[in-house]
Amino acid sequence: MTTHEHDHTHTHQSDRKAAFLGLIIGAIVIFGILRTIVALTNAHYDHEKPAATATK
Repeated sequence: MTTHEHDHTHTHQSDRKAAFLGLIIGAIVIFGILRTIVALTNAHYDHEKPAATATK
């Protein structure tokens, strides 16, 4: 049996588990970063009036 033939018998279950785990953790990290950016932006502009009341 050559190395190439051995590769076809591998089920890739561990690879699939690692890929999904990476996907989930990556999504959580990106969500956390975006939420932080929104919170910092909102905190920076808290002192300004809303656009609707500023034009009246």
